[in-house]
Amino acid sequence: MNGISAVFSNIVRFRTSFQRHTIQLKGQKNFICEQMSIEKSHHIHSGGGAVQVLQRFYDEVAVTAFPEGELEPFSEWELMLKEGFPHFEGIVLEVANEVVGGITTERYNNATLLTYLVVKEQHRKKGYGSSLCQKVLVKARESNCPLLLEAHDLTTVDETMDPRTRLAIYQQLGFKKVDIPYTAPSVEPGSANVSGLVLLMLVEDDKSITEWSWLGKFLKEYWDACYSDDNRPLLLMLDLIEKNKISIVPCLDS
Repeated sequence: MNGISAVFSNIVRFRTSFQRHTIQLKGQKNFICEQMSIEKSHHIHSGGGAVQVLQRFYDEVAVTAFPEGELEPFSEWELMLKEGFPHFEGIVLEVANEVVGGITTERYNNATLLTYLVVKEQHRKKGYGSSLCQKVLVKARESNCPLLLEAHDLTTVDETMDPRTRLAIYQQLGFKKVDIPYTAPSVEPGSANVSGLVLLMLVEDDKSITEWSWLGKFLKEYWDACYSDDNRPLLLMLDLIEKNKISIVPCLDS
C-alpha cells in the first residue's frame, strides 16, 4: 500500500481509419468521399495523473453492460489506482471523441485477472474487442505471468452476449477452462458471491502446467481484496488445488 496516485498516459496510440462513401450528385458522375475517424487508445495504471476517461468508460459503457453484483463500484478502481495493489490497468478506446469500449486488469503477485472487457453494442463486430484483448494478451505473454478471466457458464442468461459465443471467442484467443467449481467473491460490501461462472486461463501449452500452488495463492489474495462474507467456495477450491484435483479443459466441448 504505497499511496501512489493514478497515472494517465493520455494517448498511447492513434489509429486513423477511413470510411468510404459513394455519393451521387445530380447531373454528375459518382465520386468517392473518404471520412476519416481517429481512434485513441488511453492507458490508465498506477503511478500519477488523471482518470477522467476511465470514469467515462465506466459510466457510458460498463454500467449498462454488466448485471447488478458483477460490476464493482468505480470507487474500487480509484482505490486500486491510489494504493497500487492489486495493480490496476485499464485501456479505453475512443473513436471520434466517443468512448466505444475498454478493458481492465488486476495484477496480483501470482497472476493477472482480466476483469472487464466490453464494447458498446453499436460498435461491436468492428474488431475493437479483439484489439483491446490482444493488447492484454501480448503483455501477459511478455511478462510470463498467468492470465485468468471469469466468464459466464452455459447455464447463465447473459443479455449482453450468448455465453457460448463468448466462450468460443475466448477459446479462439487461446484460453482454456480451469476445471474447478468456480465462484467469484462479492465485489462490494453486503453483496453476494457470484456463481454461474467459469475460470479461464490463457494456455500456450497444457503440459507446461505441472503444479497449481500459484493458483491457490492468487485466489487467497483475490478473495482477501474483495468483500465476501462467505468463504466456503474459496475453501473448496483451495482443497481441490491442494489435492491436485484440477485440470485444464477446452472452453467448449467439441
